[in-house]
Formats: sequence, C-alpha cells, structure tokens
Amino acid sequence: MPWKNTNMEDMRLNFILSVLAKEGYFTEICSAFGISPKTGYKWLNRYNEEGKEGLKNKSRKPHNRPRDTPLKLESAIIAKKLRHPRWGPKKIRTVLIKDAPNKSWPSETTVANILKRNGYVSKAYKREKLALTAPFEECKTSNDVWSADFKGWWKVLDGNICQPFTLLDTHSRFLFTCQHSQSTSITSVQPILTEIFQEFGMPRRFRSDNGPPFATKSVGRLSRLSIWLIKLGVTPEWITPGKPQENGIHERMHRTLKEEISRTKEENLKEQDKSLAHFQYEYNFIRPHEALALETPSNVYRPSNRKWTGEIKDPIYNDTYETRIVNKRGAVSWKGIRFFTSEILYGELVGIKQRNQVYEVYFGPVLLGRIDPVFGYKRV
Repeated sequence: MPWKNTNMEDMRLNFILSVLAKEGYFTEICSAFGISPKTGYKWLNRYNEEGKEGLKNKSRKPHNRPRDTPLKLESAIIAKKLRHPRWGPKKIRTVLIKDAPNKSWPSETTVANILKRNGYVSKAYKREKLALTAPFEECKTSNDVWSADFKGWWKVLDGNICQPFTLLDTHSRFLFTCQHSQSTSITSVQPILTEIFQEFGMPRRFRSDNGPPFATKSVGRLSRLSIWLIKLGVTPEWITPGKPQENGIHERMHRTLKEEISRTKEENLKEQDKSLAHFQYEYNFIRPHEALALETPSNVYRPSNRKWTGEIKDPIYNDTYETRIVNKRGAVSWKGIRFFTSEILYGELVGIKQRNQVYEVYFGPVLLGRIDPVFGYKRV
C-alpha cells in the first residue's frame, strides 16, 4: 500500500505497529507498505528516539548556513548605507573593500539582497507619462481645456519670418487667436493671453507642448508662463514629448491652417496677419465642423464664468499640506532636510504632503519631487 494514497503520518505509524507486532519479516513489511528497507529503518529509528513526534515531516532548512554573511559584515553594509543613502550596492561594496580589503565582503548581489531584506531599498517610482499635473481630463464643455501652440514658421515674400501663435478651446474648437508672434518668449505670449482672458474669461486647464514659453527642462517642466497661469488659478498640462497626437484637435486645426495659408504668400507681415485673421474668422463663424455635428465653433462656444480679475496669488493648499517658501537659490528647508527645486521658483510657496511612506512636493497642482526618509529628495 503506497504511502502517497493516504495520510503519511498514519501510514508511518501503521508501519511501525506492524514491525513491533512482528507481522512478518522486516523486508516483507517494508514491501507491503511500498517503501525500501532503508526508509523503513529511518522511520523506526525516529520512532524509537522521539515517539510519534518523530514520524512527522521535518523542515528541510539547514541547521546552519555557512554561506550566510557574518553579522558584523552585514552591520557594516547597513551602516555604510545609512551614511550614504543614495549609494547603491555596487558603490557600497567597492568602498567597503577599499576600507577593509582583508575582509571577505559578499558579492554585489548579496549586498543588494541584504539592503533589500533590511528595508533600505525603496520602490522605484515610475515617471509620469503625461503632464505632471495629472492625466488629461475629458473635455466636456467650453473652457475645460484650452490648447496653445506655435504653427511652424515660413517666410513671406519680403523675407520676414511669420510664426503664428494659436489658442483654441478644445471642446468647441473655437479659435481665440491666430496671429503672428514676434518670438516664442513670455513677453510676446503673455500680453496676448491677458487680452483673451479679459474678453472670454479663463479656462480650467491649459494644454501645450514642451517648448518655450510653455515649459522648460526645469523641475516640473515649469516656466515663468506656467507659474503665472497657476497663480491665476489655471492648471497647465503638457503633452508627452514627441507625441503631438495628444493635442490632436489643435494639430488638426493647424493642418487646416496650413492648407489655407499655403495657397498664397503675402507681401509682408502686415498682409500675412490680415490673412491669418481672415482664416480665424472663417474657421470660427463660417466653416462647419463634422466633430460638432456640422455646427460652427461660434455656435458651440460659451464664454467662461471664470472671469479675469488680474489677481495673482499663491496656490492654495489644504490642511494635508505643509508649506514652505523657496529661497533665492531655489532651495527648501523642511524637517532638517534641505533640497533643491529650481531658482525659477524663488519666492514661491510650495506644498508638502505625505503619501504612504514618502512626502510629495508640489507647486500648486504640479508634482515637483518626492522626499524619502532614507534616500532624501528626488525630483520627478
């Protein structure tokens, strides 16, 4: 009767009882229970030494592990990590070997396992794919999202370069402006936006690519224009670099603009601006849009109820945040930790809130970085 078909401990006990009762030769009893004489003697010896407890399965874990790292070496590895939180196992092992070359330091993999086992390896944070404010929201009504961009430049007949700045309501396709801009700097774009805000009100969100003046390579992609928008109560959001399809409605309008404008080149910038204004009027009031059930943008768009006041104020943080002012060097001090954000945020108010085991640093709705109690600050 093979042991695998019933309870192992019961079968071992039955085997022992059969042996003790001398129900046959030992080898015959072993054969009847489907085991070898060697296995039979193992369980008989265990029974004689430990009784019924000896018939239970025992852990196969070795009593000693000669390859384990000695406690002193493990403590030294952890101490080095605490002293240099940003160091990985490779750096830690290299320095320990340099400091004490006569000791048998474990491999880089073992060092990494020791750090992980003792909680000194934090989970990697995945970088946000879209804007650091949040994933793009669904645009349900006018002024939920406005999008802005520069149409690629071309030369008019007198040799000057025309580079139109365009601003669009994503829901209604209403084109607020289509005009030549002297540059892509904040000094050219901000006055245009101010004039449009005064006439139509302000959007909830402002979508753009990652070029100037909308974004920079600074922390959180923030630029002086996006900081200005945040302090007006408008949330900036940026498409993924190299993915203009994320601003597809705006790109589609630019394609239409290119088709219309490419028919003729104007003599100078003044005449080109007249041509751009004519396109804007026709796009808004004349041209029916299939996406709008053949309505025109002017029939769908409604001015924003978020009226322009010109008031510039710090972002508002709720009670779950602690706030700090960024100094002129772009640094922030918080609970004994000093970390760098960006000089572009000099004098601005940032908010710090706890999420799980780390603290997140925000400027308004924009995530700037995270503070880990062990590894310190890391920008996203």
